Amino acid sequence: ERAPVVYAEDGRTEPHAHPSATLRAVATRSIAMKVGARHVDRSEPSDVRITYRRTLREAQELCDGVAFADQIEPGTCSGTLIDAQHLLTAGHCMDTARDCDESLWVFGFQMTPSGEIAPLVADDVYGCAGVLADGEIDHAIVRLDRPVVGHSPAELRVEPSGLARGTPIALIGHPNGIPMKIDDGGAITWTSRDGTSARGTVDAFSGNSGSGVFDHAGRLVALLRGGETDYVDAGGCNVVNVIDPPPADDGEGLTYLRPALEAFCASPGVSSPACDCGGEPGV
Repeated sequence: ERAPVVYAEDGRTEPHAHPSATLRAVATRSIAMKVGARHVDRSEPSDVRITYRRTLREAQELCDGVAFADQIEPGTCSGTLIDAQHLLTAGHCMDTARDCDESLWVFGFQMTPSGEIAPLVADDVYGCAGVLADGEIDHAIVRLDRPVVGHSPAELRVEPSGLARGTPIALIGHPNGIPMKIDDGGAITWTSRDGTSARGTVDAFSGNSGSGVFDHAGRLVALLRGGETDYVDAGGCNVVNVIDPPPADDGEGLTYLRPALEAFCASPGVSSPACDCGGEPGV
C-alpha cells in the first residue's frame, strides 16, 4: 500500500476538542490502541500506566512545529470494537502469534483538555485471546480475553456496493501510536467494483493501520490498511508529507466493513450481534 500522508491541511484533532459530539463519543467508547504488554503497568487496577516514554519527535526526528511532536508514541496499530468481545483491525497488525501473545489493547488512550494523558483503569486494558482473519483482504478480528466493560461497540454501516465518491468520512485512531486523534476532513475518492475496498483522503499515519473509518453519523464503514513513510526530510529533520491539492481519484487504501464481517460471521462458532447487519452467522 502507498504511504499514509496528509491531504491539504492536517486535520487531526484531539477527541476532547473535536466539534462533533457524535465522533467524540465514538472515540471514547469504541477505539483501542495495540501496545506491547511490557509497556503497560497494571499493578494498580485503578491507575494503569503506560510506561513507554519515547516521544514522536524523538522517534521520527521531527522539526520544530510539527503537530503532536512531544506526545509519546507507544502504539503500533488501532482497532474498533464491533461487539462486546471482538474488535476490527488490519490483518498485518495481527499476523504472528507474538502479535496476540505479547500485546494489549487499550481503550481511551487520549489527551485531556489540560494536556495530560487521560487516566486509565483495568477495564480499559484487554489481552488478545485469538485472531480471526481472512488472507484475501487486509483485516483481522481480534477476540479479546474478556467482555469489554466501560466501553461499547461502534454502530456498524454495511454498504454492499461501498460508498459513493465524495462521501465525507472520518478516521479515528492512533497516528504513529500517539494518543487518539480524529480527522473528519476526508472523502471517498474511489470504490472497487466488487465493493470490498476503497480509497479516501483521510490524514493517516502508520499507527493508524486498522483504524476505523466512519461516516459523519459515527457509523463504522471501513478500516484503514497499510502504512509506510509518513514524513519527508526538510534538511536535517522531518516534516509531515503533505499532498495539496488532494487527489480526486486516489488516497489511502481502505477495506470496507462488509467483507470483513462476512469472513468473521462465517467462522465456525461465531455468534455476534455484528452479524445481524451484513454477514451470515457461523455454524
